[in-house]
Amino acid sequence: MWQLTQSPLALPRAAARKSLIEYARERLSGLLALSGASPEAVDTAKHLFDPNTLTLGFARRFATYKRPNLLLHDPERLLRLLTNPVRPVQLIIAGKAHPADEAGQALIREWIRFIRQPETRSHVMFLSDYDMLLAEQLVQGVDVWINTPRRPWEASGTSGMKVLVNGGLNLSELDGWWAEAYTPDVGWALGDGKEHGDDPAWDAIEAEALYDLLEREVVPGLEGPRRYHARVAANVVAIVAREIETEEAQLQSEWERLGALLGLREQPPIRRDALRDAVRERTQALVARIRRGDADRGAWRVDLIAHLRRTVADKLAVSRPPRVTREESP
Repeated sequence: MWQLTQSPLALPRAAARKSLIEYARERLSGLLALSGASPEAVDTAKHLFDPNTLTLGFARRFATYKRPNLLLHDPERLLRLLTNPVRPVQLIIAGKAHPADEAGQALIREWIRFIRQPETRSHVMFLSDYDMLLAEQLVQGVDVWINTPRRPWEASGTSGMKVLVNGGLNLSELDGWWAEAYTPDVGWALGDGKEHGDDPAWDAIEAEALYDLLEREVVPGLEGPRRYHARVAANVVAIVAREIETEEAQLQSEWERLGALLGLREQPPIRRDALRDAVRERTQALVARIRRGDADRGAWRVDLIAHLRRTVADKLAVSRPPRVTREESP
């Protein structure tokens, strides 16, 4: 069990995970009650999972090309990972299949059979009727988001993006947004970035790679709150760096547009060094707040983006050339 109260970044991440688990318990117990489950099963669902345990999650429409059962390629190996007495892991799965998609429904049944094993029940939770409310809880509360689509069918991957800005980490196929966003600072990559069709042999190779990543890097690398929150801190820094690049590009575009409107042939240079220094100062102050536990859950993400935008606006206002009045025009 993690002693989360003694670690940097502990409060926002612990609160998010706790909120997710409480919501998941309530939702699962409600679903069981509606399905006619026994009172004992409903009561057990209300106490599943530990808010202080590393929590993996994935949620999606269950379709074959999304490979939602890649983790089930070797059920016994997955069970060993989840029930490790030294480093236990818990997994939340959510999703649904189209009513006419029999293959997708069969994938869900595979997970249900796995979860119903006595030794598995306390480590894996499946939440049906996946919707926006559930998605909101998941992307805020999971520690590591798993995504295993078959290239090149990942349309975007916005859930993983939301996990990233919530301080979580990604373990995802190199497809969609992750093919461009992945760096070792923000998570782990699965696959070789190439297309292999629906080759079962390649699926087996990637399943083995997925287990290897979880067993050798993800779970040991995040063991204990200090390692985990150090990784999350690196995640925050990486996000800031990307935002700086984006804001600078937007600033450059705005600067050029302004110069064109004013009819300027030569524009004064943008003080990018000053912009970068200002963003760095604000970011360091924000990270210090997070480490002290002064930032509320979720609020620091809003603060971060607001800091960046205000900085760009400030520098744009400072850097703009004097306005040319009609009397001064030749």
